[in-house]
Amino acid sequence: MAEAAIHCYQQAAEAALEAGDLSSWANLRGQMSRIAADQGHLKRAADLADHALRRGGTRIHPAVRCWLHAVGAHHHAGLDGARNASAALDEAWRLLGHCDDGEIPPYIGYISPMEIGKWAGHTFVRLATKRPQRRNQSPRRGPGRLAKRSTPRLRRGHHRQRPHLPRQR
Repeated sequence: MAEAAIHCYQQAAEAALEAGDLSSWANLRGQMSRIAADQGHLKRAADLADHALRRGGTRIHPAVRCWLHAVGAHHHAGLDGARNASAALDEAWRLLGHCDDGEIPPYIGYISPMEIGKWAGHTFVRLATKRPQRRNQSPRRGPGRLAKRSTPRLRRGHHRQRPHLPRQR
């Protein structure tokens, strides 16, 4: 079923490219990356999202790039840890301020601080479950604590003071 969905997204992405709509193509690649991640194929997921960002660059609408970075952070958290995930989340938060140009494509109209906060939360959870806690490490440190601290701030709209991922040791 997942491969059939990816195939349909791929066909739609090819049609978007033929129509010259690079933002739609990148968004569809991002949707494909989510399916791959849900199936446990994190490398494939990260490659799909990263390729969309590299190929489209700044020609992709900022809202789509913002979302791709947020989704990519989640993928990278499961692959190569906090450094790449943190960089991707930082870029998502930065781009969020440039999304509302009056031309947001309707398929990404849901982009908001809450959407980026959701992906930040998913990223924190993935990091927390990926890295086993050391025997002598305080439970007050690490991604779980960071996520716990960040959630109320996001609810209050303090997205400008974005949470940072802990350094990987």
